[in-house]
Amino acid sequence: MKKNIESFLDKKRASNCSELTIKNYRSCIDEMYRWLVKIGISDDKNITSELVQKYINDILLKKNTINSVATKVSIIKNYLLHLTAIDILPGNVVYNIDAIKREEKLPEILTQEVILKVIESLNSQYPKTWINMRNIAIIYMFYDTGVRTSELINIKIKDINFKTNTVRVDGKGRKTRIVPFSSETAINLKLLIQYYERNRKKVEYLFITQRANKLKRESVYTILRTIFQEHGHTLHGGHELRHSFATHMLNNGAPINDISEMLGHSDIKTTRIYAKISTAKMMESHSKFHPLNNNN
Repeated sequence: MKKNIESFLDKKRASNCSELTIKNYRSCIDEMYRWLVKIGISDDKNITSELVQKYINDILLKKNTINSVATKVSIIKNYLLHLTAIDILPGNVVYNIDAIKREEKLPEILTQEVILKVIESLNSQYPKTWINMRNIAIIYMFYDTGVRTSELINIKIKDINFKTNTVRVDGKGRKTRIVPFSSETAINLKLLIQYYERNRKKVEYLFITQRANKLKRESVYTILRTIFQEHGHTLHGGHELRHSFATHMLNNGAPINDISEMLGHSDIKTTRIYAKISTAKMMESHSKFHPLNNNN
């Protein structure tokens, strides 16, 4: 079993999957195998579509959200196709497993007013400690470029180009893109980098800890949640600022193709979810403000 998992993951690495994706694949497959072993299945050749369907119905659907199950089922089916390709399983095993339809959930976003007020408040704080400068720069980078958290923590100082006000981002599937940022973000990034140059011998990554190590995803979540909570707002992580970036750009007239490219989406269909947010907001405004909808 272990040999087959490793050959599958090696194949995924060769197709440029990130280590985070590999980790998620391994966790999902290991979870299924633990269940199979519990019911006495210890050989891949004994896996059947009925067993996998029972695992999905009895275990996954009772413990996870429907979208989480859809993701796990997709990974499992992908893995079973690999077992078919290496002549462990017959092809009909995968095709007899029911697909799980995802719920279409609109991303959570913050209003422009909320984000700008938080930024304004942070900019007015004195004294300006380097931690304060770093945290402001993190929020600017999220909201101004729409980067993912995994991308933000891997930005290096050498990736910043102040001549063009752009940042080089290593995205999903090891795809690199160049994303512009505003002059206001540039000012805050320069302040942070100048601090590093004055007070530290050498810093590779743009966002670091007090010990000069690269920030971890969990640290970024904590920083953002704490800052927005202090300002009376709930923020679950950088993805909400990413979603806000895309929605506000679209609302203000940016072409959806440009937004898709900045977000690093491989398929524009992924970006179109933000158009639905804009439509939903428009319908809400119409319902609230149009005189024909006013029952009072």
